[in-house]
Amino acid sequence: MAKSGITHRAAQTDPEDVISTLKKADFGAPFELILRYSAIVILGSIVAITADLPVTWLWLLCYAITEGMYFLQLRQALHHPSTSNMRLALLGYMVTATTFVAFPMVCTHLDNPTLLAAAVAAQVGMVFYTFWRPRISQPIAIYDILMVFGLAVNAAIAFWDITTDPWAHFVFTSVLLVAAVYYAMTIHRNLSLYNEWEERRLRAAETMKAEALGRLVGGVAHDFNNILTVVIGNLELHKEVPPGPERDVLLEEAHEAALRAARLTGQLLAYGRKAPLTPTVASLQAHVDAVEPLLRRLLPASVALDIRIPASIQHVALDRAQFTAALLNLVSNAADALGTRRGKIWIKAWPVREDSQQKEFALSVIDTAGGLPPEIEADVLEPYFTTKPIGSGSGLGLPMVNGFAEQSGGRLILQNRPGEGLAVTLILPMLSEQDVTALKPQDGHNLASTTSPMHGARGGPSDLRA
Repeated sequence: MAKSGITHRAAQTDPEDVISTLKKADFGAPFELILRYSAIVILGSIVAITADLPVTWLWLLCYAITEGMYFLQLRQALHHPSTSNMRLALLGYMVTATTFVAFPMVCTHLDNPTLLAAAVAAQVGMVFYTFWRPRISQPIAIYDILMVFGLAVNAAIAFWDITTDPWAHFVFTSVLLVAAVYYAMTIHRNLSLYNEWEERRLRAAETMKAEALGRLVGGVAHDFNNILTVVIGNLELHKEVPPGPERDVLLEEAHEAALRAARLTGQLLAYGRKAPLTPTVASLQAHVDAVEPLLRRLLPASVALDIRIPASIQHVALDRAQFTAALLNLVSNAADALGTRRGKIWIKAWPVREDSQQKEFALSVIDTAGGLPPEIEADVLEPYFTTKPIGSGSGLGLPMVNGFAEQSGGRLILQNRPGEGLAVTLILPMLSEQDVTALKPQDGHNLASTTSPMHGARGGPSDLRA
């Protein structure tokens, strides 16, 4: 049953992967873009001028319009990846490709050597382009195969206009058919290999999740067992010890153990994205100013703290307590990594994706502690994984920060620079002026005391300028 479930998910390609691959394949290489568009414009201009065919300019215009619409659709889909946007992007590719090959296919049947040469060059170029581009979507593969078979049939029909020799027709058509079948088999094999790779990746992810869950359950059980041992043991002793200072110490220890259990529960809720959030709308500077005194008291004299928050990040909705805990965790981790060495910790922020509907900002905690060993970089977000000595860390700090970021509608990004340091960056949503206006209380209370709903968003690639 598990195998069939994984295979089924592997067949359902992630929309963001498809959209991102289309963007990289069709618009990802500037040099290739320049060559491609230059060849199309030069070839079209030669045809229009030498063959006295003004309709070529109309074809170039139609292709430019469809290509531009396809590019804009991909940009929109990258900002808001979804199944519907993926389908629109796939449709945009098909419309653009059809617009490009339609005119050369017609020109193949015109009695003009210049047109024939240009048409053959354009069609051969399209076949090579589709053959080498990455392909992870079954609809794209089917479309490309049908297009190549259409080009082959069109070339075979055009060959009838050149010669009436049946043997030549048979040889030419056979060669085209073999080439088209080879193309289809290669495309199918490439897509099958990708699906197999995706299935293996999903299996590995399932295994890692199971290991992480086992580590989490084991760690929580161990911690709660220790806490309950203290609470139950002290309460039992409390019954036997006569009233006095010793009895009060037993109650105090039981109370402290219960508080540790409460903190552990809060960390688990944050890790599971279930912690209750009460967002407060204020500038990012105000949020950071509230926690800065705690941060400075946390750091030893050997570690300098440099905070750089731009005034442009005005309206941010964050749960003040969870944000404080997250920032304290990140700075504490950086300080522990530095140990007794002299070093510096930066807290930097900058806006990202300001041109999209969902504005975001980045908040990065950067240290000079030398970074993480590459072999453990993939494990640091797993619960109960810690690089600290036994008893010095719970292994829930970074997972809790990651849970807070995702529950707040953002994400966490690790930028490890071995030998230099580690940058932990939170990408979080930023409210627009319209959002703030809609959230303003009607009774005149301060906006900073107003709570707002958090909008979940799955982010696409962002420019992280640490």
